[in-house]
Amino acid sequence: MASHYRRGQKVVIVPAMNQPESVRDSKLEPYIGKTGVIRDYYWLDLPNSSSGPVFIYTIKMKDEDREVVVYEDEIRVFVD
Repeated sequence: MASHYRRGQKVVIVPAMNQPESVRDSKLEPYIGKTGVIRDYYWLDLPNSSSGPVFIYTIKMKDEDREVVVYEDEIRVFVD
């Protein structure tokens, strides 16, 4: 299975749907609705997973000297 997003692509951070809230969510909250560019991505092949690999993305936030790490379901393509 290939990733849905690619390096250099503009994305917007969104809250993950159908996920229980966690401590991680509170750290991501300030970035929800903000845009950035995908710098890199990785995947994990989880044992006993029938849904395939889990993709994790490093996002360089626009207008900030900061990178954020998110799961695939926490980003959407940014449309100008």
